[in-house]
Amino acid sequence: MDAMPAARRLFCLTALYVGGCVAPGGQEAPVPARLAPWQGALTSAEWRAALDDRFAPKAAGKEFLKVTPNALIVKEARGDSAQYFTLLTRAPDAPRPTPPAGARYWRTRDELGPAQLEKPLAGLHIALDPGHLGGEWGPLEGRSFSVDGRPPVQEGDLTLREAQLLAPRLEALGAQVTFVRDHAGPITGEKITDVHPVNWAAMLAFLNTEIRARAVKVNEELHPDLVLCLHFDADDWPDPAKHTLVNGQHFHILVDGAFLPAEIANEEQRLYMIERIADGAGVEELAVAQAMAESAAPIFGQPPFGYSGANGVALGGNGYVWGRNLLADRLYRCPVVFFEPYVANSVEGYERIQAGEYEGTREFNGVARKNIFEEYSDAVVAGLVNYYGKRPVAPAGAPR
Repeated sequence: MDAMPAARRLFCLTALYVGGCVAPGGQEAPVPARLAPWQGALTSAEWRAALDDRFAPKAAGKEFLKVTPNALIVKEARGDSAQYFTLLTRAPDAPRPTPPAGARYWRTRDELGPAQLEKPLAGLHIALDPGHLGGEWGPLEGRSFSVDGRPPVQEGDLTLREAQLLAPRLEALGAQVTFVRDHAGPITGEKITDVHPVNWAAMLAFLNTEIRARAVKVNEELHPDLVLCLHFDADDWPDPAKHTLVNGQHFHILVDGAFLPAEIANEEQRLYMIERIADGAGVEELAVAQAMAESAAPIFGQPPFGYSGANGVALGGNGYVWGRNLLADRLYRCPVVFFEPYVANSVEGYERIQAGEYEGTREFNGVARKNIFEEYSDAVVAGLVNYYGKRPVAPAGAPR
């Protein structure tokens, strides 16, 4: 009888990637614990499509990832000390297996159960993540500007205010809403006097720490079904030394994707990418993003923004949804959608922000518009209802 374990035999059969059962000097490694529940989750065709079309386009992962008919083979190190592990694929005609208990904390739309009459978001737990930082942190982060002595525009303050206004509207539709950040400063509790950023590199290091702290909160405390990262977009200043407002508006939505070769070579990034594909979070967040773009674009009336470099990949075909490899996308272990409307440093965007939270409508650039926060909320609500509202509605009197 062949004493070689079945998994080992399969590895040898599929190890064409390394030119043999194990590459010279290399060895077979155990599957990382967080990936083990996803053995047999995807077919070979699903792995190829996810990598080629979204997560590792233009063969970005060719040095570390190989899809065979039976497995995804993952290289874990370079050179003679290389190790490899395999995630087995499922047969094309086999149903996707039910995730093991505790393998993930979030739920798909179909797993939420039925909606309720007039409460299309019933059962959904959404975490609002107001992007960046406000208050005295805004200038340090480079997210603060003023023109002609008017009140400063700070993205971190705008996103927090938007989250505060949006939350009760989502709750009224049945959602459970929690906040990743609920105050102007960092959730790490750092004080301005504690950080002393002397250059942009130092501030980037601090922001890395902040996003990782938010990830711990999302993954270990909040456990949402979806994280919605709220942002206001901006364009580069024509002259960085002189804040001259730009023309035009645009809108786009971001989900995880477009990993570069150097990023896939990083073990942490590579494993998070594989997990996002394997556990289905990538599929769910893209479906949410597409529905939100479909509903939000007519409300904003803004053209899509596009990326021309390798760090962005167009998804969904409507021009508004893009894949990018961002830290929060990777670290939040659930579906994540970045909302990026408006151009805060444009003529129209700046005037609308300065106008504040007025009632009714006012005319901007020849168009009657609600205040910018209310319009933003309208777009988010419409998009979420478009997606999560497409569930069966529980009969009247059914248990909640």
